[in-house]
Amino acid sequence: MSYEKLHPSDLQGSLDIYLSASILVETLESEIPRTVPIAGSLNPQSSSYTQYLELWRWVEQLLWRTIVIAVRVTTDEPTLSALFRQYFVCSSHWVPSFRPQHRSTVSTLYLHFVISQTKASKNPGSDVIAPSWLPEARSVIQEYRSVLNASTKFPRAGERNVLVEEFSDLCVATWEASGAVGEHAGWVLDVRSSVRGFSTNSDLQAT
Repeated sequence: MSYEKLHPSDLQGSLDIYLSASILVETLESEIPRTVPIAGSLNPQSSSYTQYLELWRWVEQLLWRTIVIAVRVTTDEPTLSALFRQYFVCSSHWVPSFRPQHRSTVSTLYLHFVISQTKASKNPGSDVIAPSWLPEARSVIQEYRSVLNASTKFPRAGERNVLVEEFSDLCVATWEASGAVGEHAGWVLDVRSSVRGFSTNSDLQAT
């Protein structure tokens, strides 16, 4: 992080350092039991989020900066895919209200990445069976929904909740990238209807 601030123009140099540090994060995360706080629990300290909160603050900041720089300086699909997956593996320890702005951005970048890769490699006649990446994308969408529900409010008259509207569009775009199969549209409607902050009832209509 110090190198990035001292040499803001050397993004590749910063990325190389961050990538080397991300290897340590993978090792640390694998040794931490994945336990989340249970609503009404008498012992919230038992969660991996609470026990390792200071660690997660640094880990999230590290992965956040790595991803933000990586999407600017590299088009290497395996590197980007691994970074997004690592972020969401770690985020399984976090409560929905933790770093909502960063998680919103990373979720959006990841879904755009998946959609763009799918469009680039799509073959004719591949719409019949749901692609292998769809369960992972849906997991990201479900987590992003929880983050939005914890960090947004239903807009007042005349206001718009841009994040929720963009999330709704991403849900539909993900479904379309997976083949736009009619019988697979149920999860899109379920997710859209369960997020707080839609500006009008028309936002919930099927696309």
